[in-house]
Amino acid sequence: MTTWDMKNEKMGLTYEEVVMLILREAGEVVKDSIKAVRDELRAAEEPILRRIENELFFFFVFGIDYWWQNEFRYTKEQKSIFEKIFSAHLDIICGDEGNGRVMWDDLQERFTTYGEIVNGEGSDSGKEWRFGVKVCEYCEVESGTLILLVPELFRKAMVLVSLFKAEA
Repeated sequence: MTTWDMKNEKMGLTYEEVVMLILREAGEVVKDSIKAVRDELRAAEEPILRRIENELFFFFVFGIDYWWQNEFRYTKEQKSIFEKIFSAHLDIICGDEGNGRVMWDDLQERFTTYGEIVNGEGSDSGKEWRFGVKVCEYCEVESGTLILLVPELFRKAMVLVSLFKAEA
């Protein structure tokens, strides 16, 4: 059980409810974030914009997982419970069909790639820059807006995770 500290009101939640709230919020954050990229890439075709939206979702989900697993307030057991439920929901989102399995494989690849960046050598700002460049590579676009947006999403993931407090 965990609590959600939103607007100074604490609400007891199961990990299942936490994951559902986090994933719903992830979708909203990405939808809001893509607006700036759409403005920059006005001439971009819809499939390109969908790819960008998917990549931003993959990155934001990575950020959520990263910050949750590195949150000092959670025990190893609490992190494990969250990870299992989070992974199960991501598996459901991807689905069992051919495209869903490709999406799952892509998500796993992103987790590995972004994990290598965040755990690698260099300054935080250098890592943030590499995140943005890597997302652009996955999207197959050149976008200054996207490069700057990605580190912002990483910080938003940290803020989102910080809203939840582990119960002893």
